[in-house]
Amino acid sequence: MAPWKWLVFGLLLLVTELLNLGGFYLLFFGIGALLVGLAVFLLPDASLTLQIVSFLGVSVFSALFLRRPLLQKFQSLRPPRKIENITGETAVILEPIAPGSEGEAELRGTRWTARNIGDRPLEASERCTVDHIEGLMLCIRPK
Repeated sequence: MAPWKWLVFGLLLLVTELLNLGGFYLLFFGIGALLVGLAVFLLPDASLTLQIVSFLGVSVFSALFLRRPLLQKFQSLRPPRKIENITGETAVILEPIAPGSEGEAELRGTRWTARNIGDRPLEASERCTVDHIEGLMLCIRPK
């Protein structure tokens, strides 16, 4: 295949990766196509089978061994997400919750699943304090 076809194919894959912002898969195949295009330009007698095997080998090898470090590098450059701290805020109980049990509470106008980590039952419409959060569950105790 003509070197320019490999180069165009590689550029299309790279542009598609930029538009997709997927997970850095097409990037490695685009680089593989560009490298094969360069190799065919330097060695014009390379067979189509050798070109395809080289393309697949370089692309798959680089995707398997370079993708994870590249993703880790980009994630480390991303600023950490600021998670608002709601520890210590007041939530209103929507239903009675026994100690160690789960129920519902309202905080800032939103319903949450809540676990009573206190030593006494919480009654409906009682105000309580958010101790901490586990995933999407408020861990609350009486005021």
